[in-house]
Amino acid sequence: MSGGWDLRYGARYGAGRGAPLWGAAMGRGVALGLLLVAQGGLLLLGTVGLWVLEGGPRTLGDPPGTLNASGTPRWDLASAFFFSTALLTTVGYGPVAPLSPGGKAFCLAYAALGVPFTVLTLAAVARWLSVPVTRWPQRYLRARWGWSPRGAAGLHLGLLALAVAGGFVLLPAAALWALGDSGSFLDAIFFCGMAVTTVGLGDAAVAPEGQPLRHLYRVALAAYLLLGVTAALLLLAAFQQLLELHGVSAVLRPPPAPPEEDGGLLDEGGQ
Repeated sequence: MSGGWDLRYGARYGAGRGAPLWGAAMGRGVALGLLLVAQGGLLLLGTVGLWVLEGGPRTLGDPPGTLNASGTPRWDLASAFFFSTALLTTVGYGPVAPLSPGGKAFCLAYAALGVPFTVLTLAAVARWLSVPVTRWPQRYLRARWGWSPRGAAGLHLGLLALAVAGGFVLLPAAALWALGDSGSFLDAIFFCGMAVTTVGLGDAAVAPEGQPLRHLYRVALAAYLLLGVTAALLLLAAFQQLLELHGVSAVLRPPPAPPEEDGGLLDEGGQ
Protein backbone atom coordinates (compact mmCIF):
# COMPACT_ATOMS: atom_id res chain seq x y z
CA MET A 1 0.00 0.00 0.00
CA SER A 2 2.72 2.41 0.95
CA GLY A 3 4.90 1.84 -2.06
CA GLY A 4 5.41 4.95 -4.15
CA TRP A 5 4.00 7.38 -1.63
CA ASP A 6 5.98 10.61 -1.73
CA LEU A 7 6.23 11.66 1.90
CA ARG A 8 9.12 14.03 1.52
CA TYR A 9 8.87 17.01 3.71
CA GLY A 10 6.98 19.94 2.28
CA ALA A 11 7.55 23.66 2.50
CA ARG A 12 9.88 25.21 5.01
CA TYR A 13 8.44 25.18 8.51
CA GLY A 14 9.79 27.43 11.19
CA ALA A 15 12.76 28.57 9.11
CA GLY A 16 11.83 32.22 9.35
CA ARG A 17 9.51 34.63 11.02
CA GLY A 18 6.75 36.95 9.99
CA ALA A 19 3.21 36.99 8.72
CA PRO A 20 3.75 35.06 5.47
CA LEU A 21 5.19 32.02 7.26
CA TRP A 22 2.51 32.14 9.96
CA GLY A 23 -0.20 32.50 7.34
CA ALA A 24 1.15 29.55 5.38
CA ALA A 25 1.24 27.41 8.52
CA MET A 26 -2.30 28.41 9.40
CA GLY A 27 -3.42 27.64 5.86
CA ARG A 28 -1.89 24.17 6.05
CA GLY A 29 -3.54 23.62 9.42
CA VAL A 30 -6.95 24.60 8.10
CA ALA A 31 -6.49 22.37 5.05
CA LEU A 32 -5.50 19.45 7.27
CA GLY A 33 -8.49 20.08 9.51
CA LEU A 34 -10.83 20.03 6.53
CA LEU A 35 -9.26 16.78 5.35
CA LEU A 36 -9.81 15.20 8.76
CA VAL A 37 -13.44 16.38 8.87
CA ALA A 38 -14.01 14.95 5.40
CA GLN A 39 -12.34 11.69 6.46
CA GLY A 40 -14.62 11.48 9.45
CA GLY A 41 -17.61 12.02 7.18
CA LEU A 42 -16.35 9.28 4.90
CA LEU A 43 -16.10 6.85 7.81
CA LEU A 44 -19.58 7.84 8.94
CA LEU A 45 -20.92 7.22 5.44
CA GLY A 46 -19.37 3.76 5.32
CA THR A 47 -20.56 2.89 8.83
CA VAL A 48 -24.16 3.91 8.23
CA GLY A 49 -24.25 2.46 4.72
CA LEU A 50 -22.96 -0.94 5.79
CA TRP A 51 -25.19 -0.96 8.86
CA VAL A 52 -28.23 -0.31 6.69
CA LEU A 53 -27.27 -2.88 4.05
CA GLU A 54 -25.84 -5.58 6.33
CA GLY A 55 -27.21 -4.71 9.75
CA GLY A 56 -30.25 -2.90 11.08
CA PRO A 57 -33.06 -2.60 8.53
CA ARG A 58 -32.41 -5.51 6.20
CA THR A 59 -33.69 -5.46 2.65
CA LEU A 60 -37.02 -7.19 2.01
CA GLY A 61 -35.42 -9.82 -0.18
CA ASP A 62 -33.24 -11.22 2.58
CA PRO A 63 -34.65 -14.30 4.29
CA PRO A 64 -35.08 -13.90 8.06
CA GLY A 65 -32.03 -14.76 10.10
CA THR A 66 -29.61 -14.61 7.18
CA LEU A 67 -26.07 -14.72 8.53
CA ASN A 68 -23.26 -12.57 7.23
CA ALA A 69 -19.66 -13.77 7.05
CA SER A 70 -19.00 -12.81 10.66
CA GLY A 71 -21.52 -15.41 11.80
CA THR A 72 -24.06 -12.91 13.18
CA PRO A 73 -27.50 -12.14 11.76
CA ARG A 74 -27.01 -8.39 12.02
CA TRP A 75 -24.13 -5.95 11.76
CA ASP A 76 -24.15 -3.42 14.57
CA LEU A 77 -22.72 0.06 14.15
CA ALA A 78 -19.43 -0.88 15.83
CA SER A 79 -18.89 -3.78 13.42
CA ALA A 80 -19.74 -1.57 10.44
CA PHE A 81 -17.31 1.10 11.65
CA PHE A 82 -14.57 -1.45 12.17
CA PHE A 83 -15.07 -2.94 8.71
CA SER A 84 -15.16 0.54 7.08
CA THR A 85 -11.86 1.44 8.74
CA ALA A 86 -10.22 -1.84 7.74
CA LEU A 87 -11.44 -1.29 4.20
CA LEU A 88 -10.22 2.31 3.87
CA THR A 89 -6.80 1.56 5.37
CA THR A 90 -6.52 -1.45 2.99
CA VAL A 91 -5.85 -3.76 5.94
CA GLY A 92 -8.92 -5.90 5.24
CA TYR A 93 -8.14 -8.85 7.48
CA GLY A 94 -10.58 -11.19 9.12
CA PRO A 95 -13.64 -13.18 8.06
CA VAL A 96 -16.05 -10.24 8.22
CA ALA A 97 -17.42 -9.34 4.79
CA PRO A 98 -20.75 -8.19 3.33
CA LEU A 99 -22.94 -10.88 1.85
CA SER A 100 -25.86 -8.97 0.35
CA PRO A 101 -25.57 -7.80 -3.29
CA GLY A 102 -26.18 -4.24 -2.16
CA GLY A 103 -23.46 -4.47 0.47
CA LYS A 104 -20.94 -5.84 -2.02
CA ALA A 105 -21.75 -3.13 -4.58
CA PHE A 106 -21.51 -0.47 -1.89
CA CYS A 107 -18.09 -1.76 -0.77
CA LEU A 108 -16.74 -1.66 -4.31
CA ALA A 109 -17.79 1.95 -4.85
CA TYR A 110 -16.80 2.94 -1.31
CA ALA A 111 -13.30 1.46 -1.67
CA ALA A 112 -12.77 3.01 -5.11
CA LEU A 113 -13.52 6.49 -3.78
CA GLY A 114 -12.50 6.14 -0.15
CA VAL A 115 -9.13 4.42 -0.34
CA PRO A 116 -7.40 7.16 -2.42
CA PHE A 117 -8.87 9.85 -0.16
CA THR A 118 -7.72 8.00 2.96
CA VAL A 119 -4.23 7.65 1.47
CA LEU A 120 -4.20 11.42 0.90
CA THR A 121 -5.43 12.16 4.43
CA LEU A 122 -3.04 9.84 6.26
CA ALA A 123 -0.10 11.05 4.15
CA ALA A 124 -1.01 14.66 5.01
CA VAL A 125 -1.23 13.82 8.72
CA ALA A 126 2.14 12.04 8.58
CA ARG A 127 3.70 15.00 6.79
CA TRP A 128 2.32 17.38 9.40
CA LEU A 129 3.54 15.24 12.30
CA SER A 130 6.97 14.85 10.72
CA VAL A 131 7.84 18.37 11.87
CA PRO A 132 7.75 17.71 15.65
CA VAL A 133 8.51 13.99 15.36
CA THR A 134 11.36 14.11 12.84
CA ARG A 135 12.67 17.60 12.15
CA TRP A 136 12.85 18.91 15.68
CA PRO A 137 14.71 15.89 17.16
CA GLN A 138 17.20 15.86 14.28
CA ARG A 139 17.75 19.60 14.61
CA TYR A 140 18.38 19.14 18.33
CA LEU A 141 20.93 16.38 17.70
CA ARG A 142 22.79 18.55 15.21
CA ALA A 143 22.71 21.76 17.26
CA ARG A 144 23.21 20.34 20.76
CA TRP A 145 25.47 17.35 20.15
CA GLY A 146 27.08 18.22 16.83
CA TRP A 147 25.76 15.24 14.89
CA SER A 148 26.08 15.27 11.14
CA PRO A 149 22.81 15.31 9.12
CA ARG A 150 23.30 11.68 8.12
CA GLY A 151 24.17 10.58 11.64
CA ALA A 152 21.24 12.45 13.16
CA ALA A 153 18.86 10.99 10.58
CA GLY A 154 20.15 7.46 11.17
CA LEU A 155 19.91 7.70 14.96
CA HIS A 156 16.46 9.22 14.74
CA LEU A 157 15.27 6.47 12.39
CA GLY A 158 16.46 3.78 14.80
CA LEU A 159 14.79 5.42 17.78
CA LEU A 160 11.59 6.00 15.83
CA ALA A 161 11.53 2.37 14.70
CA LEU A 162 11.86 1.24 18.31
CA ALA A 163 9.08 3.61 19.36
CA VAL A 164 6.73 2.40 16.64
CA ALA A 165 7.52 -1.25 17.35
CA GLY A 166 6.97 -0.78 21.06
CA GLY A 167 3.98 1.56 20.96
CA PHE A 168 2.08 0.08 18.02
CA VAL A 169 3.09 -3.59 18.00
CA LEU A 170 4.31 -4.87 21.36
CA LEU A 171 2.05 -2.89 23.70
CA PRO A 172 -1.15 -3.49 21.70
CA ALA A 173 -0.15 -7.14 21.33
CA ALA A 174 0.22 -7.42 25.09
CA ALA A 175 -3.22 -5.88 25.54
CA LEU A 176 -4.81 -8.28 23.04
CA TRP A 177 -3.06 -11.23 24.62
CA ALA A 178 -4.26 -10.16 28.08
CA LEU A 179 -7.83 -10.00 26.78
CA GLY A 180 -7.46 -13.58 25.61
CA ASP A 181 -8.90 -13.12 22.12
CA SER A 182 -5.78 -13.58 20.01
CA GLY A 183 -4.32 -16.92 21.07
CA SER A 184 -0.68 -16.78 22.08
CA PHE A 185 1.41 -13.66 22.51
CA LEU A 186 3.14 -14.44 19.22
CA ASP A 187 -0.26 -14.52 17.51
CA ALA A 188 -1.05 -11.11 18.98
CA ILE A 189 2.27 -9.71 17.72
CA PHE A 190 1.55 -11.19 14.31
CA PHE A 191 -1.88 -9.56 14.25
CA CYS A 192 -0.52 -6.11 15.22
CA GLY A 193 2.39 -6.33 12.80
CA MET A 194 0.13 -7.30 9.92
CA ALA A 195 -2.27 -4.49 10.81
CA VAL A 196 0.34 -1.72 11.02
CA THR A 197 1.95 -2.78 7.75
CA THR A 198 -1.54 -3.07 6.15
CA VAL A 199 -0.86 -6.66 5.10
CA GLY A 200 -3.78 -7.94 7.15
CA LEU A 201 -3.37 -11.71 6.94
CA GLY A 202 -4.74 -12.56 10.38
CA ASP A 203 -8.32 -12.97 11.51
CA ALA A 204 -7.66 -12.73 15.23
CA ALA A 205 -8.98 -10.10 17.60
CA VAL A 206 -12.32 -9.61 15.90
CA ALA A 207 -14.18 -9.57 19.24
CA PRO A 208 -16.56 -12.53 19.40
CA GLU A 209 -20.19 -11.91 20.18
CA GLY A 210 -19.97 -13.13 23.76
CA GLN A 211 -17.22 -10.74 24.80
CA PRO A 212 -18.16 -7.95 27.19
CA LEU A 213 -17.80 -4.44 25.76
CA ARG A 214 -17.28 -5.89 22.28
CA HIS A 215 -18.62 -2.70 20.69
CA LEU A 216 -15.99 -0.57 22.42
CA TYR A 217 -13.43 -3.25 21.56
CA ARG A 218 -14.11 -2.97 17.83
CA VAL A 219 -14.13 0.83 17.88
CA ALA A 220 -10.77 0.78 19.67
CA LEU A 221 -9.39 -1.61 17.03
CA ALA A 222 -10.57 0.73 14.27
CA ALA A 223 -8.84 3.68 15.94
CA TYR A 224 -5.72 1.53 16.33
CA LEU A 225 -5.68 0.86 12.59
CA LEU A 226 -5.77 4.56 11.75
CA LEU A 227 -3.08 5.48 14.28
CA GLY A 228 -0.89 2.49 13.45
CA VAL A 229 -0.89 3.14 9.71
CA THR A 230 -0.07 6.80 10.35
CA ALA A 231 2.86 5.76 12.56
CA ALA A 232 4.08 3.44 9.81
CA LEU A 233 3.95 6.34 7.35
CA LEU A 234 6.03 8.49 9.71
CA LEU A 235 8.61 5.72 9.84
CA LEU A 236 8.55 5.47 6.06
CA ALA A 237 9.09 9.22 5.74
CA ALA A 238 12.11 9.09 8.07
CA PHE A 239 13.55 6.18 6.09
CA GLN A 240 13.03 8.05 2.83
CA GLN A 241 14.81 11.09 4.23
CA LEU A 242 17.78 8.95 5.25
CA LEU A 243 17.96 7.51 1.74
CA GLU A 244 17.95 11.00 0.29
CA LEU A 245 20.78 12.10 2.58
CA HIS A 246 22.86 9.13 1.42
CA GLY A 247 22.08 9.80 -2.22
CA VAL A 248 20.21 6.54 -2.74
CA SER A 249 17.02 8.24 -3.89
CA ALA A 250 18.90 10.07 -6.61
CA VAL A 251 20.26 6.78 -7.94
CA LEU A 252 16.80 5.22 -7.99
CA ARG A 253 15.18 8.11 -9.83
CA PRO A 254 14.63 7.65 -13.57
CA PRO A 255 17.08 9.51 -15.82
CA PRO A 256 15.94 12.95 -16.95
CA ALA A 257 14.37 13.27 -20.35
CA PRO A 258 16.79 14.42 -23.07
CA PRO A 259 16.35 18.05 -24.12
CA GLU A 260 14.20 18.61 -27.15
CA GLU A 261 16.00 19.73 -30.26
CA ASP A 262 14.75 21.82 -33.12
CA GLY A 263 13.96 19.93 -36.28
CA GLY A 264 12.77 16.75 -34.52
CA LEU A 265 10.86 13.86 -35.97
CA LEU A 266 7.68 15.84 -36.32
CA ASP A 267 9.43 18.58 -38.23
CA GLU A 268 11.21 16.09 -40.45
CA GLY A 269 7.97 14.27 -41.14
CA GLY A 270 6.27 17.51 -42.11
CA GLN A 271 8.93 18.46 -44.65
